[in-house]
Amino acid sequence: MVSYNITTGDTLTKVFQRIPGGDVFENYCRNDNLATFGRFCFGFSIITTFPLECFVTREVLSNAIFRRDLSKVEHVAITVVIVGACASISLGFDCLGVVLELNGVLSATPLIFIIPAACFLKLSPGRWFQGENLIPTILIVVGFFVMITGLTMTGLYPQTCSHGMEMFYCADANVSVTAPPV
Repeated sequence: MVSYNITTGDTLTKVFQRIPGGDVFENYCRNDNLATFGRFCFGFSIITTFPLECFVTREVLSNAIFRRDLSKVEHVAITVVIVGACASISLGFDCLGVVLELNGVLSATPLIFIIPAACFLKLSPGRWFQGENLIPTILIVVGFFVMITGLTMTGLYPQTCSHGMEMFYCADANVSVTAPPV
């Protein structure tokens, strides 16, 4: 896995002639058809998974706040509020680098390291630092270390954003033209 990340990072650096941005699709020119298709597919996948996330959020709110089954009108009202809040927050950001960093640190790290290990420890008998419980305990400690380090690095070294500017290699002067066959 580490060799894959090193190889990918080295390849992207050679292709884009500098460190690639947090949003990989920003590294491609606007007139690149394959990148545009990739942007479309990414947007489509986000649009199709958003209702699932919205339903989960609505159910959590109904169970935590209202503590009862909601009527159809309340379901619609809460769904509109959730979608409106997500849309208004997302319109405030055009740079995904920091958002993706925080998402990884605050969502992915607990899902990968902390929650499974904590569930295992909760269900297993014995002490945390003995026998088969030692590795889950280490995973929890590593998970919290990754979260704290990630939050610290995001705060101390925030990513810069191009804010929709074209990369220098997308200028018309950098387009290579091949001679038509004779």
